Amino acid sequence: MILQHSDFPVRYEKMADPDRVIEAYNQFCGDQFFLYLKFDGEVIADASFWGYGCALSKASASLLVSLLPGMDKTTFAKLHLPFQALVSPEENLPEMTSLPEPLFVFQAARDFPARKKCVLLAWDELHDQWK
Repeated sequence: MILQHSDFPVRYEKMADPDRVIEAYNQFCGDQFFLYLKFDGEVIADASFWGYGCALSKASASLLVSLLPGMDKTTFAKLHLPFQALVSPEENLPEMTSLPEPLFVFQAARDFPARKKCVLLAWDELHDQWK
C-alpha cells in the first residue's frame, strides 16, 4: 500500500484557488510537500498535495489528503494523536478502532525511529499550522 500511494498518490495536484496552502519541509532530508486546502466554514471541503519526498512521506501525505475532506480541526486532532502513537516506538499502540485501517500500514515505522519524521511530516505540519 505504501508503494501504491507513493507511485500513484491520491489527489496529487496543485489545487487551483485553495483557501490555504501549508508547506511541510524536512530540512534534514529535503522532503517537501504543499498541502492545498479548501474550506466550507470550519470544515475541509477538499484537499490535495504536491511535492517530493521518500516513499513513506509521499504515501503518508497521499493518505492524509484522502481522509481530510469533511474534517474539522477537532476531528483531525482526534486522528492525528493516535496516528503519532502508531508510528512512535515510545508510545502504546492505539486501538484498531481509533484509526482508519489503511493507516496501520505505517505501523512498521515503529521499528525504524529515524523514519518517524517521514511518516508524520505532512500530518505534523497540518496540525501545527491549522489554527
